[in-house]
Amino acid sequence: MNLFKENINLIRDIYFKRRMYIRLTKAHFFGLYSGSRLGLYWIILGPLILLALYSLTYTLVYKIVLPDYSVSQYITSVYAGLILLLSFMNLLSSSTSALKTNFRLRLFGLEVESIPIKIAITECIPFAIGLFLLAILSFLSTGKFIHLFFLPLFLILYLYFSIGIARFMTVFSALFKDVTYIIPYVGIILLLVTPISYIPSMIPVGMKVLFIFNPIYYFCVFIQKLAINGSFDFNFFMIIFVISFFTPILGKKFFIKTLPLVRDSLVQ
Repeated sequence: MNLFKENINLIRDIYFKRRMYIRLTKAHFFGLYSGSRLGLYWIILGPLILLALYSLTYTLVYKIVLPDYSVSQYITSVYAGLILLLSFMNLLSSSTSALKTNFRLRLFGLEVESIPIKIAITECIPFAIGLFLLAILSFLSTGKFIHLFFLPLFLILYLYFSIGIARFMTVFSALFKDVTYIIPYVGIILLLVTPISYIPSMIPVGMKVLFIFNPIYYFCVFIQKLAINGSFDFNFFMIIFVISFFTPILGKKFFIKTLPLVRDSLVQ
């Protein structure tokens, strides 16, 4: 298997089917917020409310002060971790029922193999808005903006990673229905082993092995360093690059091999 060719083909697939993905993504959000007075404005209001709530909580209620961190830097750090973790948890949650709920969309041109891509793109839209707000926070905190040009690259890598995870989860959850009930506990575990309300230097040496196997940890620390002080951590970047490079490929192999086992249950 040509690994580079696989990833290039993924880019080409998204590009050539972009109108379909845009149409389905718009339909998803219109359906999600149908009946709401504010409608699609909730896509923007959601991250804003999240930022406001946690800013007030950590500055006025908990009044947490970390070494070498100003209040604005700490808020930026927490917000960066939160939007990443919440986006990932929404991705897992959406993937668990994705094949069943989206299978009939093949009548409108959506191939079964494209369902995980559609899910990943849909969940990355609110995350992209969160990154935009994070960029504003980072600029206000650091007074610099050059490092913010790396955010689109980070978003692309995260999208690749999301596609791979969605490919795994869509068929895995169709095989094992109990996965749906495990997801909330996975979220709690990830909250504990992802440095959101604390910094990496506070992690006990004996506990670091738990963080090594958490891919969200690398994404989180990289984006936090980038947003807080404008530093580009090359080591963490290479790790998330490798993760994002291989996850869609491995996910595709798993998806293709496992899909025949669940296809019959999807048409019922």
